[in-house]
Amino acid sequence: MRAKLWIAAVLVAATAAAAADAGLAAPSKTRRPFSEASRATLGSLQELDGAPLLVQLARGRQAAAAPLALRRAGARLVSETLRIWVVPASNAQRVVAPLIRGGAVVAVERNRTRRRAATPGFTDPLWPSEWWRAAVGADAAPLLPAGVPLTIVDSGVDLTHPEFQGAHITLLNQQFLGDASDDDHGTAVTSVAAAPANGFGMVGIYPNANVWEWDGRSYRDSELIAGIDTAVRRGRSVINMSWDGTRDDPLLDYELLLAFGTGSVLVAAAGNEFDEGNPIEFPASLNHVLTVASTDQASRPSYFSNSNDAVDLAAPGEGITVAVPYSYNPNGFDLYDGTSFSAPMVAAATAGVWSARTELDNTQMFDLMRYSAHDLGRAGFDPDTGYGLLDIQAALSQAAPGPSTWSRRASCSRTRLCRSLALDTAGPPFPHDWTTRRTLRTCTASGCRLSARSPFGSWATPTSTSSCGRPGPRVSTSGERPRSAT
Repeated sequence: MRAKLWIAAVLVAATAAAAADAGLAAPSKTRRPFSEASRATLGSLQELDGAPLLVQLARGRQAAAAPLALRRAGARLVSETLRIWVVPASNAQRVVAPLIRGGAVVAVERNRTRRRAATPGFTDPLWPSEWWRAAVGADAAPLLPAGVPLTIVDSGVDLTHPEFQGAHITLLNQQFLGDASDDDHGTAVTSVAAAPANGFGMVGIYPNANVWEWDGRSYRDSELIAGIDTAVRRGRSVINMSWDGTRDDPLLDYELLLAFGTGSVLVAAAGNEFDEGNPIEFPASLNHVLTVASTDQASRPSYFSNSNDAVDLAAPGEGITVAVPYSYNPNGFDLYDGTSFSAPMVAAATAGVWSARTELDNTQMFDLMRYSAHDLGRAGFDPDTGYGLLDIQAALSQAAPGPSTWSRRASCSRTRLCRSLALDTAGPPFPHDWTTRRTLRTCTASGCRLSARSPFGSWATPTSTSSCGRPGPRVSTSGERPRSAT
């Protein structure tokens, strides 16, 4: 195959030259001459200092070792046919200079950013009222390609709704509608995340998303674990969890840690109980879960949004246009509030950005989404909005953090606080996170030192959880606790 592509490239060049000699070349355009790539010299490389580079390698033995050197420096092959690599700015000078001296490089150019010819515009009639798309940069960003799946574990989705015509939704189990009071929740969450641009109704944050949908029905831990495990067995994805509870379940945590450890990104709603005591919520408080708070149209923290050190970033959660089954609203659409709708914005954006930046792993995506957020309130991190408001454009363009280095002890982040997992090596087959993010951890030369430990309480104790904006508590009568939709 490589030989055929090389022959094809040679034939294209030869054919173009022959056509020019025969007077058959394409018509010239005034002041638009064909520009050749800059010949690689140490001088031209120095002129491009500080910029990411496009590097074209020579053919032959002098360039045989070059691909390995480039890969070690984080470079990526973008054209196998023309041997063109993109080299990160941080390593460009150090890696490319020796290759130029050895005759391994033909050309070197700045990796320029092009303007889009048009800003995405939709004919969906509710799109102009979706203020929250513009607030997180979805309208200004390019349409993101289908790629990394978005898993939604929630109540069932109503695929008979015209809003989902043309959507790429794979059902992981049977969807039940009409047998619970909050069966609108899964349809609403899915529409915010991934309603397609089909000329009807609204447009989600990531209209091209490949969605895996699991009906968790009553939000019991067993149903949630089954949905997450089904997604894990299919491969990595971004898993949205618009539900919570105030009591932890180690078995659900094991499943979430398994999902994270096998490459998925976990996104959870922070909870809507700020004015009800602001309790610690699960799974939102787990270290390896990207926790999302809510903001209003003025980018202020929502009055109901939980506030604590577990919050990573925020997204709009008030007055959100959603699709609902017609049995809930004869119009098929409504306006909802809650962190339940902030979380799928972040989850959908994460899946879309990851589909465009496929070279990143899940730990890099986790940090990229929160560190690229637009800072709100006082400078730096705060417990109301974390690192700030979701910013899709920044997540697409900002330099990605390096992947996390895992160890038996744990690893340290650049903020000098340990953000990785404290591993319990004597536990089940998968390591366990025995601490909440409220536990202060400091970095030492040998890893993380925990200043406190927070063992889990009894997970089988019945408990009641609030319904997060819906009337009436939900009470478990067995050892298995239901979660509440947020």
